[in-house]
Amino acid sequence: MKPTRTIAAVLLTLAGLTAPLLAQGTTPTAPATIDNTDVKAKPTPAAEPVAPKTTLAVGDKAPALVVEKFLKGEPVTAFTPGKVYVVEFWATWCGPCIAAFPHLSKLQAEYKDKGVTFIGVNVWERPYNEGTLDKVAAFVENQGDRMAYTVAFDGKEAKTNKAWMEAAGQNGIPHAFIVNQDGIIAWMGHPMGMDEPLSKIVANSWKIEDAKADEAKEKANEAKIALINKRINDAIKAKNWDDAMTAIDELKALMPAQMAGRMEFSRFNLLLTRANQPERAYAMKETLLATKGVGDNAQILNDIAWRVLDDEKVITRNFDFALELATKANELSGGKDGMILDTLARAHFEKGNKAQAIELQEKALALAKASADADPETIAKLEANLKRYKGN
Repeated sequence: MKPTRTIAAVLLTLAGLTAPLLAQGTTPTAPATIDNTDVKAKPTPAAEPVAPKTTLAVGDKAPALVVEKFLKGEPVTAFTPGKVYVVEFWATWCGPCIAAFPHLSKLQAEYKDKGVTFIGVNVWERPYNEGTLDKVAAFVENQGDRMAYTVAFDGKEAKTNKAWMEAAGQNGIPHAFIVNQDGIIAWMGHPMGMDEPLSKIVANSWKIEDAKADEAKEKANEAKIALINKRINDAIKAKNWDDAMTAIDELKALMPAQMAGRMEFSRFNLLLTRANQPERAYAMKETLLATKGVGDNAQILNDIAWRVLDDEKVITRNFDFALELATKANELSGGKDGMILDTLARAHFEKGNKAQAIELQEKALALAKASADADPETIAKLEANLKRYKGN
């Protein structure tokens, strides 16, 4: 069982603010954009890449999937007429990709009886050697139900990456393509923004021309987003927090609702840590709970609660705030996530509810030990917390 509370941290960029939905994991030739304090994805900095030539676009016939090996699920060797496919590209080092796994799994479960197959294609591993396949296979196995869909390993030859990502001029992951019932690419974009197009494609109500228009609009937005990101970073460096908040609002307005909601998490984090304005941060509680993509996401709520409880950068802690968000996260997870239970136990302990903390921590420990991919380090930490709560 691997720790999950750092998952939402991938929402932060270099400034500790902007969401990866804007600054995705990039190819090895692109500059790093992810905060390496909390995120494992650390692309090697290099010169700005030349804009790739685009030969694959929405409305084109989907290329074949030619991968080295399928790691999970039934192999997909061809796109069956009448069925819909989601082809999503990811890497083990990419924090934003990992954060998207549960959403992809949720959609696969929702559409499994409607002729939709999700395929996660692993690309851009570094380095590629004789142990890379085993490393990726072990990673996929450890994800368990967080990756509840078909998964493939593209491999060193990168045939599928070249035919899809490079051909489409994409140098950021995660990135998804939806192939419609006629084998045509009907949509492409960040997987967190695919809910609406996928539902319409499955219902045969999606118009390719509208998708092309959306794609053109998205590309135009990229330039605007880059400028706003710079304004945010400049405002943070100058400690001009009001300007930073205004820029965040402008950035949020450019994004689909599913993605825009995550900006509220980034706003909260900025106010709580960098700006050291805890009153403004904690006043966001109802906004966070009511925001799509935050208040309905157990992992993000858990991450926020844990930051309040444990992050050394937080000067003023609000245990009531942490307890409410951890409680909501536990409800959303059905009380079956050990790391969320660990957070909830900690919140109760800080509030002086010792008996409740012990009960919850024992449940967290039991879940961790029963997990197929039990992690010794995590179990040791959970045991140490339980010992602390018991006063031993």
